[in-house]
Amino acid sequence: MSVRLPVLNSLRRLCHYILNLRYFEMCILMVIAMSSIALAAEDPVQPNAPRNNVSLPQQAPSQPSSSVPFSCLVKS
Repeated sequence: MSVRLPVLNSLRRLCHYILNLRYFEMCILMVIAMSSIALAAEDPVQPNAPRNNVSLPQQAPSQPSSSVPFSCLVKS
């Protein structure tokens, strides 16, 4: 455990630096506010309402998703 302590220490310093940035808290609050607005915009009474349909850009079949290697790595 003492061999990896410098690596963990630098990781802890990086996390501490990011968390103490001036705009970190504002950024987190903005993400929460946008999520709340998106949730409020949904229509739970009518599940087939047009404003509930989100059209995402279609990905070409020749371009694999970047989450595929990650999920393979996690599952192994």
